[in-house]
Amino acid sequence: MSTVSIPAELWLGLSGLSLVLALTSLALVPALLVRLPVDFVTTPPPSLRQRVAAASLTGLLVLLLRNALGAFLVLLGVVMLFTPGQGVLTVVAGLALTDGPGRHRVIVWVLRKRMVARVVQRLRARRGVTALDGLDATEPPTG
Repeated sequence: MSTVSIPAELWLGLSGLSLVLALTSLALVPALLVRLPVDFVTTPPPSLRQRVAAASLTGLLVLLLRNALGAFLVLLGVVMLFTPGQGVLTVVAGLALTDGPGRHRVIVWVLRKRMVARVVQRLRARRGVTALDGLDATEPPTG
């Protein structure tokens, strides 16, 4: 059986990336999860078409930047599934910022998972933010 030698620079680079991703998720994910509206789980958001039609030029720029940040967080979250960090919560936070089709259903599905619901509701309680409606952290896991 032979061993594979990985250059020290690669190890150092991956370790640095892992640290940056973990610190980024620790800073951004809680901030985004406490900003979710209380009725996020129970009320579907307006369509992208409605929001674009009602937006000013500044609003469109914010929409574009928010979607770019969301896509970045989704990618970070996927990487963090394999490295240290809050991978699932980072993906949820990223999806919450994007305007992709079906994103609300996916986010609600993930948020309703018992372990995720407990973490989110505990985080919101610690920050003095009202718990999300329609999210019971004690219910048994579903599908």
